[in-house]
Amino acid sequence: VRGEEDELFPSALKIVIESGRPSKTYLQRCLRLGFSRAANLIDAMEQLHYITPAENGKKGEVFITMDEFIEKYGDI
Repeated sequence: VRGEEDELFPSALKIVIESGRPSKTYLQRCLRLGFSRAANLIDAMEQLHYITPAENGKKGEVFITMDEFIEKYGDI
């Protein structure tokens, strides 16, 4: 998955898990990213089924737990 190769992917995913906010705009603010990079990170999370896309004004859901994150990416 293209966005998963980004060095910021683990940090972005951790932010999404902790906040419960799978949002491109939120990632932009937290990590000081441009829209394209934030969008690629969110797209990668969706492709990996860690989150669902936002639909009809409702925010997406986060399906990966912090324990699963730590198991896969370590405690960053």
